[in-house]
Amino acid sequence: MSVLVFNHYSDSREIAKKAGCTFDSKVDICLSLVDGGDLRGGIIYSEFTDASCWCHVAGFKPRWLNRDLLYVAFDYPFRQLKLERMFCWIDERNKGALAFTRHIGWNPCGHIPGSYKGGYARILFKMEAYECHWLTMKPRKIRVGV
Repeated sequence: MSVLVFNHYSDSREIAKKAGCTFDSKVDICLSLVDGGDLRGGIIYSEFTDASCWCHVAGFKPRWLNRDLLYVAFDYPFRQLKLERMFCWIDERNKGALAFTRHIGWNPCGHIPGSYKGGYARILFKMEAYECHWLTMKPRKIRVGV
């Protein structure tokens, strides 16, 4: 059975390493999905302002990101923290992640050329709370408010 875990120390480190970011337990939040003690994937929220945060995502197993986890991933910053928007960046070479990010509703908002060796860019995305259709869905297997 899959379990959502907040701020597990070793999960946070593994997710940050794969997502290409850092994790500071004093200011960042990590949501990880664990199944039978096996880390399936997770999300790190960082660089909070009064209106926004950055989101960094990493998966370790195929098909780890389901509808319930997407609901929680957006419910936490938008409803619980009352943020207005989130940002993320993706390496332009990661075509699968770029397509999936667009598919779930993120909008491209810029790029930073030369972010990686070889001149490769980071593609920037944002999600506005008022545009997030994941908040209108009801989770299937998790109980809200527990």
